[in-house]
Amino acid sequence: MIDFIAALGTWLRANGWLTDWLLLLVAIVTAWFALVQIRHARQVQDEQARPYVVVGIRRVTAGIVELYVKNFGSTAAYGVSMASEPAIESVTDPGFTVFDVIPTLVPQDEWSTIWEDHAHERKGAGAPDRFDITVSYRGAATSAPRSGRRRGRSGKVFTDRYVIDWAPYWSSSFVVQKDMDDLVKAVQDIHRSIGRDQLGQRNLVQSGHSIAESLQDMPTPSVPTPGVLARIRSHFWGHVHRGEVDS
Repeated sequence: MIDFIAALGTWLRANGWLTDWLLLLVAIVTAWFALVQIRHARQVQDEQARPYVVVGIRRVTAGIVELYVKNFGSTAAYGVSMASEPAIESVTDPGFTVFDVIPTLVPQDEWSTIWEDHAHERKGAGAPDRFDITVSYRGAATSAPRSGRRRGRSGKVFTDRYVIDWAPYWSSSFVVQKDMDDLVKAVQDIHRSIGRDQLGQRNLVQSGHSIAESLQDMPTPSVPTPGVLARIRSHFWGHVHRGEVDS
């Protein structure tokens, strides 16, 4: 082994030009590997620092389903726009609309709106279940901005695609939840059915007071607001007073 090393040294000294080329080749290969590692590290850094804007739906409570657009990334998204095929429409809200452009969506911030407040009605209406969503936005500039250009307006453009599908929701149960507005409407319907029957009106008033007082005694999360109770009482008393005047 020692003889081989000595012979190799002698050969290299005799061929010095080849030694120089070998050293140059080693330097080039080393530099190439270093550049690859730096480039890979930069890509990982950019992926970790970019915004991630996600579009989806979620059940809030009972039959209420929201549409949301949220930035799960670590940097802000600029000029967020969304396109859907077919167009997003609501069955329970004919005036339903979505945004045109969100100027800035910071990390963990979101835009949301109620898509359907009685989701069970959507299936019966024959509305489409699947929506192909395309969301586009810009990230912040990763290098120093040019003169006269603001940071965050010249970053990379991202385009992400999502599929929103209502089909998985139809296999779950939707609870039809009634609120105080439904109660007031029911009372109005009852009054119209009673008409000018004085005894029926008085019984209705007594029942209404009993309902309002029982609701007031319920735990805090279920207690209607004073404004709603006032509406119920004013509805009852208003009709009683009109009935007394008419009589």
